[in-house]
Amino acid sequence: MRSGISDASALDAELDGALREYFTTHEDIHVRELARIGNYAMSTAYRKLKGYVEQGKLELVPKSSSYYRWVGE
Repeated sequence: MRSGISDASALDAELDGALREYFTTHEDIHVRELARIGNYAMSTAYRKLKGYVEQGKLELVPKSSSYYRWVGE
């Protein structure tokens, strides 16, 4: 089971890097776009984005329920 934990950590680090790269050329990201980029189900993409909001890295774009923007560390 340890390999699953490290694999999950590696995937999270990979997603973090992909999002940082994405936000160098984009102002915000839609749940659907993260699902496409990460090859996730929409529900998984939504959970991932909510996790980044909880970490303080993303915020929900005002008056939106599906667009998020990078706010940093």
